Amino acid sequence: MPSTETEIAPRPTLEPYRSRTAEHDTREPGCVVIVDVRFDGPDPARRRDWADAVFEALGTDPKPASGGIAAHFHVGTDGARVVNHAVWETARAHVDALASVGGGGVGAPTPQ
Repeated sequence: MPSTETEIAPRPTLEPYRSRTAEHDTREPGCVVIVDVRFDGPDPARRRDWADAVFEALGTDPKPASGGIAAHFHVGTDGARVVNHAVWETARAHVDALASVGGGGVGAPTPQ
């Protein structure tokens, strides 16, 4: 008779690293986008460097996306993962920001 026990592989845990939220922002979140970045092999410095670079780009963006409310970066305890919980006013605001990459939207190069 087959075993009824199921073995579940442990998931790497995440720890908060950096967050960005506009002070006194009273907008209601309507959409959360999970950005899950995996690196080849564990490298805690590289994952933090990547999160820092994205964080800096968000802070120096000359045309920030109008619907973005917050970004919360978490790093994996396995050393190979960064997760960003990006909070938006609406799903449409996020889609519009991605669509404007060629015009300087989310993901476009920034001056730094």
